[in-house]
Amino acid sequence: MYPLWNRVIAPTIHAAGARRVVEIGALRGETTVKLLDLLGPSSELHVIDPVPQFDPTEPERRFAGRYCFHRDTSHNVLPKLPVVDAALIDGDHNWYTVYNELKLLAATARRAGSPLPLLFLHDVGWPYGRRDLYYEPERIPEEYRQPYAMKGLRVRRGPNRRTDLLERGGFNPKMNNAEHEGGPRNGVMTALEDFVAEHDREVRVLVLPIYFSLAIVAEEERIASSPRLARAFERLETPEVLRGLLELSERLRIKEVHWGQVVFYTWQDRLERTARRYLNLLKADLVVPPPDLERLEACLETIRAEKVEGDLVQCGGADDAPVFMRGFLQAHAISSPNVWVFQPPSPDPSSDGLMERLRRFELLDERVKLLGSGDLTASPGSQISKLSLLRVGAGADPREVLERLYDRLATGGFVIVDNCANGARRRDVERLIVERTAADLEPLESGAVCWRRVS
Repeated sequence: MYPLWNRVIAPTIHAAGARRVVEIGALRGETTVKLLDLLGPSSELHVIDPVPQFDPTEPERRFAGRYCFHRDTSHNVLPKLPVVDAALIDGDHNWYTVYNELKLLAATARRAGSPLPLLFLHDVGWPYGRRDLYYEPERIPEEYRQPYAMKGLRVRRGPNRRTDLLERGGFNPKMNNAEHEGGPRNGVMTALEDFVAEHDREVRVLVLPIYFSLAIVAEEERIASSPRLARAFERLETPEVLRGLLELSERLRIKEVHWGQVVFYTWQDRLERTARRYLNLLKADLVVPPPDLERLEACLETIRAEKVEGDLVQCGGADDAPVFMRGFLQAHAISSPNVWVFQPPSPDPSSDGLMERLRRFELLDERVKLLGSGDLTASPGSQISKLSLLRVGAGADPREVLERLYDRLATGGFVIVDNCANGARRRDVERLIVERTAADLEPLESGAVCWRRVS
């Protein structure tokens, strides 16, 4: 509600000549101080908040005698207050709480022979206009409490927009949100509509669809008897004010985008540094580091940066390249690719085999597919629909491997073939490159060769 103070709330309260005001839900006390400055020395402000996020005693020192803070719920406090001229309602955003706040304010006014207070209700738009939020669910009687969960909201845009709760993430994931949007006795706007429908006097409701939407409510009789208030309502619908609200909306949007970028890039930087530390430790602790480890890492970094899709495949070899591949995915929280390893079983069962080394680093899971070298031609090999990196280790026939898997290599994917400095292995690789791709062969210091599929 605070961002709407200068353009909407303050001018309307001033036009109504309000002297006694109640604020329900103060949060950080920003609007509280604004109200006290606006109302002047002859005013009286009651603030209701059971869990304020500011020191409520500080305004007492500045505004002694005209400020009263109530650390309690609105339903307990409102019946004890005298009639008020205006009420700002931004507390517990659910039907039961808001509907009864309105009823209590109306009842006090009726007993005093006064009109309904000028009302400002925040959050009458998405997400809580048609969905309950419970700060303390046990305060709401069971018969008025929607099924709820502490889960975030998903937004779906379009003419049939609706929202569902997400298992992870979403909007306000740490709030007790009603499981379903819409329907009876659900949300702030529904509470206002139900109250207005039952109220025995004609009421004007003006909704400004900005910053979760604000409703301004007054009895028509009160508006008719106050030319200043009537002009204030008319002003809120003029092109000048609406243009100002549009400009405000854009400033708020830019501020939120900027803040989101600050948070996103700060965390991205922290995640990158954490991933780098993890991979450096992993490389230092590999039992059998592959001779082309730096080039392997560079290939994986390019695949990640350019979002090349496909699994990672190792054929032959007895080194820890698969350990590093799986560790790279773990470090960067990459959830989709699998790591396929086709190699003969270790001749020495007591040796520190690849499976044990993966288990040592807590990297042996369902995303690591350990298969015999002969399985490359069997059905498991056919499960690899696309791969982004293919590494052919010593002991594997590059001609056989490339004939069976090269067509599944994604454009932009990499191939590394070990032990390829010269001889038949080198000739087989060069022949395939001439026949199938225009890629350039990159010799590595380890004797391996590397290339990238470009078409």
